Amino acid sequence: MKGDRSDRKKLLKEAKRLIRFRSVTTESNGAIACYVGRLLKKEHFRVRYQTERIGGIPFSNVLGVKGRGKRPLILMTHLDTVPPGPLPLWTKTGKNPWNPVVEGEKIYGLGSADTKLDILSKIFASHGIPAELMKHPLWIVGTFGEERGLLGARVFCKRIKRLGGYAFVSEPSELTWVHEHRGYLVLELSIPLDSVSRRVLPGQMFELEVTGKSAHSSTPQKGRNAIRLAFDFLEKVSREDPLLTLLFVEGGSSPNQVPPLARLMCSTSLKTLPSHPFVKIHKLTKITRPYGTIPWGTLLALFDAVDHGVRFRRYPMTSNVGVIQIKKRSLKVLVDFRIHPEDKNREVFLFFKRLMKKVLGRRKLHASFRIERDGPPLSVSPKSPIVRLAREVSRSVGEPFRLAKKPSCTEAGYLGEAGIPALVFGPGRSAGNIHAPNEYNELRQLERTKRLYKALIQRYCLRD
Repeated sequence: MKGDRSDRKKLLKEAKRLIRFRSVTTESNGAIACYVGRLLKKEHFRVRYQTERIGGIPFSNVLGVKGRGKRPLILMTHLDTVPPGPLPLWTKTGKNPWNPVVEGEKIYGLGSADTKLDILSKIFASHGIPAELMKHPLWIVGTFGEERGLLGARVFCKRIKRLGGYAFVSEPSELTWVHEHRGYLVLELSIPLDSVSRRVLPGQMFELEVTGKSAHSSTPQKGRNAIRLAFDFLEKVSREDPLLTLLFVEGGSSPNQVPPLARLMCSTSLKTLPSHPFVKIHKLTKITRPYGTIPWGTLLALFDAVDHGVRFRRYPMTSNVGVIQIKKRSLKVLVDFRIHPEDKNREVFLFFKRLMKKVLGRRKLHASFRIERDGPPLSVSPKSPIVRLAREVSRSVGEPFRLAKKPSCTEAGYLGEAGIPALVFGPGRSAGNIHAPNEYNELRQLERTKRLYKALIQRYCLRD
């Protein structure tokens, strides 16, 4: 009992340290990767880094290896997080997402569930397991860039030789083993605004602040999309003022997050705008300088076309308008699609590209389209050896064995493509928790996860 309390104290101490690392996916993760590397070295792992420069910024996977031989057991965790969104919404952590706060069995902070703390369960599970008794090596991998296209997993799979073995990839699943998930595609639409007329506009100018509700883009129905709310509000206003003009818009910070906030500036002949429970309206001074106008009606038609296309695809899928912003005189929109395992990413991209071009063509507007990021689906048979191994491990430590499918894409898809059978597994709740303020994990789940990983290592890696 005393040992259990001591282990929990150490786990909690390291959990707080990891949460304090600012490891937002667009920023260099060098500090957290080096820290995890030091933790691995303490457990006698051979440590190396896979470094990649993206946009001039260095990013690193950290890889710890214990034991020698082929067919390793790969335990993978991504160390990056989504951006935190509006800081005032982090009420549990004093408006600071990187300030770990413990309340009872819950630890709050950005990345607590998705998925920084999971790597501690893996490292702690490897404690005391001697390399000389291992028939298969153990690899613990911390990756970068999962939240913006599974970048670290891509780098890992490109740089390793065909290994065999098994992989277990962390995502918050509340200790359920996931054997199948959807593919992932982010379509970027860019409309040049240089040709838009610039003139002094009559009427009153308003600034709108639209508040939605954040959620993971794989379950958009659990959130409230602030971008979509904003354009629906514009449509409502236009019924009273057909000459309503949109001058500025921005919303969202990551395509795989239902945007919780959008800001707009518009000009209208109306002296007041209708009230709305999720829209704050600020009256500004009258317009006296030229502004370029943004084709908001076309954008609303595009969003409607996406919704229509999703409903009529052969296989079920979801979409999320995650980001809208003006960059270098272009209006950029990022749309996130979660694609059925039997569908194909490229076909989905071409389908929605044709659909959007048709809408733009009716209004004589041009746009460029590209795949901003994508990821392969995962599909492992429930009768496969890796599933059988997971079942045996769960039963050996008295945990219920649950097998499930997941709506969101993970790094396991790339490992599967590389010929390494993979399952998704981890502590923490996903729905209504990750990609949202006040993200948390449960200390009991971290401890249970550690026991499961230890049993997995002993069963697969150690000699009989």
